[in-house]
Amino acid sequence: MQLLKTDAICQKIYDNIMSYPIEQRQIVHLAAILVGHEAASLRFIEHKRKQALKLGYQFSLVHLDINSTKHDIILTITQLNKNQEITGIILQLPLPNRLHAWEITKHIAPHKDIDCLNPVNMGAFFTGAGRIYPGTAKAIELICQHYDIDIKSKRVLILGDSNLVGKPAAFWCLLNKATITVCNKYTSCLQNVTEESDIIISATGKQNLIPHDWLRSHQVIFDIGIHIQKASVSGDIDCPEVREKVAAITPVPGGVGPLTVAVLMQHLLLFKFEPDTVSP
Repeated sequence: MQLLKTDAICQKIYDNIMSYPIEQRQIVHLAAILVGHEAASLRFIEHKRKQALKLGYQFSLVHLDINSTKHDIILTITQLNKNQEITGIILQLPLPNRLHAWEITKHIAPHKDIDCLNPVNMGAFFTGAGRIYPGTAKAIELICQHYDIDIKSKRVLILGDSNLVGKPAAFWCLLNKATITVCNKYTSCLQNVTEESDIIISATGKQNLIPHDWLRSHQVIFDIGIHIQKASVSGDIDCPEVREKVAAITPVPGGVGPLTVAVLMQHLLLFKFEPDTVSP
């Protein structure tokens, strides 16, 4: 079994960022919006904050109450859009269930949308015209390149159909000539499609959805889920029993998550100093 760690890939990205003069890095400013106190979201925000500051970027957090309305969040986004000192904006997902993310993320200005969630940027990506990828899709691509994983003609199972992970991952796989199956909570016969898959990309937010006896020795797994219980962090699928069974898997922590953050940090630099290279 091969553990698909991303430390070396992240370091390569950060080395490139650090090659920019400190005077340039110090005027890059990331603004994050967090609604509520969900544990995984707090962890991701803190990781982004620490990494941004480590690179010399500025970081601002707008922490909204869990009872904030759609109007409250959109007003915050509008203010950040107008602030010329802000380079990029992220809205930490998921939002409380009563809020629909797509109704809110469309208000992030395309030229500040480092997560690629605005319909302009997402539409460009889905039509193949996008110059930046959503962070997780780019992270999967970089892992495949680093470990020489060719997905062409492979059967890829994507667990979860969110705008943040599932749909971008699915489209990236289509771009690379894979045969894909996207599953959601209404999917039947999940065991059959799991057993028939060559590659599994999981971002369901539901732990232990896939029993390890459904898995096969040739499979490669990208585990994008994160679950926090007291001091422990785990993924959707990653566990000792699974590691003994499959060909390769991204660890949680230490896999797709940190690399996604590195990609977002790279996007910030591009948005600030090379806007023509990222505009759709």
